[in-house]
Amino acid sequence: MKEFIQSLNADEVSRVLRELLNKSLALLTKAYDITKMVAGDVDADGIAGDIFCELDALDLDDLSGRAGRTQYGYKEPHEAAWEIFEEVLNPYIYEMKKNQQRALPAIAKIYCIGIIKGLWEYEAESSSNFKDWVTDAPGEYVDTVVEEWKKGNPGDNDIAEVMSVVKGRLSMSGKDATRENRIFMEAVVDANSPEEQAMGWYYYLDDKIDFPFTAECIATDKRIPLELGERVTAVEMSGEDYCQHDMYVDISWKGKTLAVPLSRLKPVEVDEDENTVEAVGDWHYWVNRGYTF
Repeated sequence: MKEFIQSLNADEVSRVLRELLNKSLALLTKAYDITKMVAGDVDADGIAGDIFCELDALDLDDLSGRAGRTQYGYKEPHEAAWEIFEEVLNPYIYEMKKNQQRALPAIAKIYCIGIIKGLWEYEAESSSNFKDWVTDAPGEYVDTVVEEWKKGNPGDNDIAEVMSVVKGRLSMSGKDATRENRIFMEAVVDANSPEEQAMGWYYYLDDKIDFPFTAECIATDKRIPLELGERVTAVEMSGEDYCQHDMYVDISWKGKTLAVPLSRLKPVEVDEDENTVEAVGDWHYWVNRGYTF
């Protein structure tokens, strides 16, 4: 009997399993427990290592086969390189989203963190000549992965954990000396306490931002009802009481006035208003670097 069952091919095994699960609640429950155990047998560092190895293995031979003249026309090398880069990441992003759909948020978070770590490792450690064609891809894809993961409505603690991984890397690289000097000489100059820093930021933003301005939602969380990409009008800075630990602005939304974190918005259609773009960018930089009051 055992030898006969072992001789079944994959399709036959799948059909037998479906029949068993349809006819036995006890087997269904057991299968569910085993499936969760198998699905959960992953770790972020392992995922990161797999992603690094796959990306690091890419070379110019992979690119030469996709770039240049094809039967569909000419494809730029940079475009082809990004497509190849995405093809490596897509299966991992699919697994992350699949586990969210399975109501397994802890496993989805592991995939998210693993992907982020793998991208950071590739950016920092890879000496592949292929990387020269996708220099901005790791950083941009970190943002993409986080936003895709957030669509699954993770909890605040999980968001904080993932963002600590993102900010941990940002704190080691990418300092903008000009922006840092402006922040520490204008926004928080002479601030000797968290409260003074918060008020320094408040009046710096209130002075430099030209309200009202059109803003686009670039990140969602439970504090705001906006959809990703939704556009609203930012009317003014929220009251000082709102801004003791974060910077909020009042927006006009569906006939209401709501206070939302400025870090969740970016100015749009304000190309000529350099002060607004600069000031909001300064606050985003502060937040993304992991600086706190």
